[in-house]
Amino acid sequence: METLNLNNNQLTNLPDGVFDKMENLDDLGLYVNLLTELPEGIFDKNESIEDLNLSWNHLTEETAPPERFRPLVSLQDLYIRGNRFSTNHLGNLAQDWYATNSALGRVLYIFFSEQ
Repeated sequence: METLNLNNNQLTNLPDGVFDKMENLDDLGLYVNLLTELPEGIFDKNESIEDLNLSWNHLTEETAPPERFRPLVSLQDLYIRGNRFSTNHLGNLAQDWYATNSALGRVLYIFFSEQ
């Protein structure tokens, strides 16, 4: 079990490949930062993440599209409160994730509040 807590650090971006060597990471906290986007491929090597907290950043539907979350096949809890997402984006995100992972019998809980 690996946990990485980068909460409340005023992070504005995530460099490409920043989590690539953390293949056993299962709990990632990035809440209360200033993140404006999730780079393409940011979670490609992190299939074991079960708990991801991205709450209270500045993410939008364009900068954190559903496909960014596809590699997270073990994801159980996704916290995205306090970002600039609509309920429509939430539906798209959930639909995309389930289409990719439903055969694995996984359940995803999304914690969300519309701004």
